[in-house]
Amino acid sequence: MAEENSYKPQIIWQGMPVGIFNNPHPDMWYLEGPWISNNSKAANDFESMAKSLNTTAVFNDLSKGIIAFLVSENGEKPIRVSVISLSDNMLFTRYNLVTESSQLKPEIPSNSADSLLSKMRAIWRIIFNKKF
Repeated sequence: MAEENSYKPQIIWQGMPVGIFNNPHPDMWYLEGPWISNNSKAANDFESMAKSLNTTAVFNDLSKGIIAFLVSENGEKPIRVSVISLSDNMLFTRYNLVTESSQLKPEIPSNSADSLLSKMRAIWRIIFNKKF
């Protein structure tokens, strides 16, 4: 029997928590799953912006998406994602493995730019639910 995914990271946008990514399903470089808003002003703004994204344009150019960070409760460093779409409270994101701190949004401390290897390990933990 497969072990159930229990990954429920906070979603941080512009330095503010906007909700929970509830057991997102990984597919290669993408994560998709239910978004549970925390009903804050930032969450309402995030929702409005995410729902207005042009999904095709974001697929072609991730810079047209919304940069957010997934922060788990187990103390791992944040994982940077590009939000591609939000529809019917289903959030669709792509891992964004930027390693230069100059490419991070200023509201996130530059020490969040971990090495590519540590980001890949975090992604593998999500996908395989194991430590690497």
